[in-house]
Amino acid sequence: TRYELMLRGIGYMQNMRAFKTVCPLRNELHLDITTAVKKGSSEWYESLIAQYKPEEGSLEEQLKKMVQVIDAVCADIQRGQNIYNKLFYSAVKVDYFSISYRQLEKQVA
Repeated sequence: TRYELMLRGIGYMQNMRAFKTVCPLRNELHLDITTAVKKGSSEWYESLIAQYKPEEGSLEEQLKKMVQVIDAVCADIQRGQNIYNKLFYSAVKVDYFSISYRQLEKQVA
């Protein structure tokens, strides 16, 4: 997929001698990727809450919306563990699942 190709390209680029020469201060590219994963996870969760608005409506409607939010979060966690974690780790050595899960924990708390 394009996503995989992009990550692999970044992984190859960060290991190139030319990249290290031209961008000597960018040796820690995985930290930038980690920051992007954290920010993306937070924004995704906030948009999910905004989409379903679980605090509006009757109690029954609120519970239905909360179940929808939980289902979406569970599905995303599974995708993160089964698909994205392998992809991120093999391409750029970033543990996508742990980062996104910890960020989600902070959001829920």
